[in-house]
Amino acid sequence: MLTCTRALSKHAALVGAPLFCAGGRLTKRVRIGIVVNRLRSLRDTYTTSHLAAAATRAGLQVLFIEIGDFTLDSEDRLLALGHRVPSRVSTSAEVVEAATGMPRGLLDVQQLDGLLLRNNPVRR
Repeated sequence: MLTCTRALSKHAALVGAPLFCAGGRLTKRVRIGIVVNRLRSLRDTYTTSHLAAAATRAGLQVLFIEIGDFTLDSEDRLLALGHRVPSRVSTSAEVVEAATGMPRGLLDVQQLDGLLLRNNPVRR
């Protein structure tokens, strides 16, 4: 039986897609959502852009969610419209360009592994 570390190395060599160890078992990519006021106002010099770029380089799947894009469905599940950052980006400038150009997709917030609140409630 392969250890988690050996299995990760073997998988990365064959597929090139990141997986993560959790409790000694291989798991899916970690998905994080970053909540911002407005994606259009995001700049490549902002800390939020740098955090998203670092997370993407680390193999995490990053989704930007604007604060007004949360909703509840008929079963009271929290849903949001998110802009997925492609895994090929590596700089904060590429993150901003790619995220603003991607179409929004509906996601169940419970399916995220983390939610990073980077919105400023004073700004509109």
